[in-house]
Amino acid sequence: MSGGQSVTPIPNQVVDELAGLVPVCDVDDVVKFEPSPLPGATRYKCELASALPLEALLLNAQSDTLVVSFHGALNRETYELPRFERLKSLRETGFSSLYFADPGFHQDPRLQPTWFAGTVDVDLYPLLADWTISAARSIGARRVIFSGSCGGGFAALQVSALVPQSFALAFNPQTAISKYLDGGSSYGAQRGFVDLAMPSLAPNGFGSLESDVDWAAPLGDRLTVLQRYSVPRGNQPDGVLRCAEKDN
Repeated sequence: MSGGQSVTPIPNQVVDELAGLVPVCDVDDVVKFEPSPLPGATRYKCELASALPLEALLLNAQSDTLVVSFHGALNRETYELPRFERLKSLRETGFSSLYFADPGFHQDPRLQPTWFAGTVDVDLYPLLADWTISAARSIGARRVIFSGSCGGGFAALQVSALVPQSFALAFNPQTAISKYLDGGSSYGAQRGFVDLAMPSLAPNGFGSLESDVDWAAPLGDRLTVLQRYSVPRGNQPDGVLRCAEKDN
């Protein structure tokens, strides 16, 4: 199945934080995501080329605004996968909402922040943008707000840049992953990310890198919001989403 046109949504009000009651619709082709247009909650899962699962939860409240939520770092002793963050608080706003779970955490339970950055070979941000556009089009939302804090804020800024007329509301986000220090002094988050998620960026391990080497440079603007926004982008806080109209 390419989307969720035949899936039966459940009422938004009964969805818990793990979305365990929501039936999972398998998406066969990541570029042909077609979520259900019906009101209520639906859930989707697609196995990416890297064998990591891209998972999303859509709550269609039939509003003209879609709020997209990204989570940040996860303590795997506290949180289960997938993580759909701010579900309860956003559900109570009455807006439609879309929640993405970061596939990167499936690579290794020791990972903390992964910033929805994917792998060296899989750039998640365009996929997340396309899924958001498809969801907004399907449910009739005309405005999109991307939201997240810390690593989720980084992802919100990255994906919003790829969705025309969208708006990013980021709380305390990182802006350049290679510049991020735990507690202002530790390279722990960078070390774990490179060694466990993108080892080809440092074949001899993160500890072998020279202090003046920007290990993120080979991936360009994927790992830095500063570079992404060094040129004008089409996301604006007061625009109407162009994707709301279906293609003829």
